Amino acid sequence: SCPGAPSFALAMVAASVYSLAVAMDYASSSLAAKIFWEQLAYVGGATVPVAWLVFAAQYSGLDYLISRRRLVLLLIVPAVSVLVAFTNSAHGLLWREIRTVDYGELHTWTVSHGAWYPVHLAYSHLALATGLLAIGHAIVVRQGVHRAQAALVWVAVAIPMAGDLAYSLGVSPLPSENPAPFLFAISGAAVAWSALDERGRIADANSAGQRLAGLPLRDLIGRTVSTISPVLASLIEHLGDNQHMQVEFPVASDDALHCFDLRVSSFTAP
Repeated sequence: SCPGAPSFALAMVAASVYSLAVAMDYASSSLAAKIFWEQLAYVGGATVPVAWLVFAAQYSGLDYLISRRRLVLLLIVPAVSVLVAFTNSAHGLLWREIRTVDYGELHTWTVSHGAWYPVHLAYSHLALATGLLAIGHAIVVRQGVHRAQAALVWVAVAIPMAGDLAYSLGVSPLPSENPAPFLFAISGAAVAWSALDERGRIADANSAGQRLAGLPLRDLIGRTVSTISPVLASLIEHLGDNQHMQVEFPVASDDALHCFDLRVSSFTAP
């Protein structure tokens, strides 16, 4: 499985909660309902940046930087943001001077933000930007299809991040709507393909592997094993959870039958 799969799944669940809450906010006509959905949106919106940062570190081979203690520290600001959101009526640290605004069938609201909002905003974008730096590291050190996949992950998160920042700074072409929740939901599918669809793909091959396939390295990178050797693909499929395996298997060429000694060992790509 792909490094960071659990944290990626958490980020997608949080993004779904964020998107659903924002959609319900737009659909609600009463101010009380809008406030409730906005509070729920903070549960997802505050979780996404940290989950993304952890995923980016794990995906890029930098997971040693995310210790349990550091993870707890990373969660402090999001936890405070959620707490402040649900108790906002007592202090107005997130929003104040709320009023509803109707744009045709769209029911939204405008607010004057409180003192905690810039803290939440800055922390969220700092976590997202740090995750982008981690993915940038993966782009630099990886090759072939894995470099392209890491680049797609980078772009898929940079776009909703830019949309959220533009909305927060008041320079969005849609000033009444934050596109980030919906952009995150869409980009999640791209990240899932690029980050999690790595099983069975060839990341590297030595000279013996190139001779076996009859292809140069540039044509092997990114291809599935089954397109090169169905016999080898079947052996790898039966490997299961075994970390090591050694077996002989035949490969027929035009003029002879060759026997290969296959030794499999697991490793984590940087």
